[in-house]
Amino acid sequence: MAYKKIPSLNWLRVFEAAAQTESFSAAASILNMSPSAVSQQISALEHHLDKKLFLRKAKSVSLTENGYLFLPTVREALSSIETNAAMLFGLDRDQQLSVSATTIFATSWLAPRITEFQALYPEVSLSITCDEQALNAIHSPADIVISFESSAWTGDEATALFSETLYPVALPHVASTIQHLSDLNQHRLIDVAGHRQSWRLILGGTGDAGENQRPYSVVSNTNLAFCMAASGGGIALARTPATDWLAEQHGLTTCLPDMQIRGEGSYFLTVRPSRQRRDIATAFRDWIMEEVRQYKN
Repeated sequence: MAYKKIPSLNWLRVFEAAAQTESFSAAASILNMSPSAVSQQISALEHHLDKKLFLRKAKSVSLTENGYLFLPTVREALSSIETNAAMLFGLDRDQQLSVSATTIFATSWLAPRITEFQALYPEVSLSITCDEQALNAIHSPADIVISFESSAWTGDEATALFSETLYPVALPHVASTIQHLSDLNQHRLIDVAGHRQSWRLILGGTGDAGENQRPYSVVSNTNLAFCMAASGGGIALARTPATDWLAEQHGLTTCLPDMQIRGEGSYFLTVRPSRQRRDIATAFRDWIMEEVRQYKN
């Protein structure tokens, strides 16, 4: 028989209170209900699950084995609801800031610097989401979108941050074996799916005799490519400056220092139209721009 969804989430709240207090009467007091109402809702939940959750005693109750197994899941679910509700609705709008950014920008550029912003604005509740489709974030609820190549909201002005330069990176002992372009043929090249500038496009038309014999691995993002390179699994493409911190953390070094490929796109920051005023979203944009300026200098 197909499982049916629990029809009342209040049953779970009552179950958690009764489990915590080991008393229907005490749970009723906490929930501002009558003890009989608590008992009825527990019975309804047990009937729905077709399992006994409590052992009834004269003046108390205790969890059955099924109750013990079910309780952590219920507590985690209720806690998640409360936590997210507090984050979304518990603060004034001006104290909340949501940022959506590509994974590599968020993890390698923003994360190492974000403590500085938090120190400047400790009262702000900051939410950061990684989104590889940030370019198409017109439906995103984020206040700020950091995308690659374009504005997140069509027709709105985007602030350019920086472009990128590509170069190969690997563990130092691997990089030391690569003196010429042809040396790449002896190593696995790690490509990132969906990137317009990839190993295959960069090296595919060089005329090198070994270009069709090179071994490749394809992964979904640059973070994973760096992890593989750090484990000795091949050579990845760094995209400075966005990946600088991540390459350092993984202990990766430059191969073929003269091999620098100018990127075809740039990162842009766009503030949601409704937040384009002198508030925390504008302050965040100004802070990012100052960080970029310091990097360039």
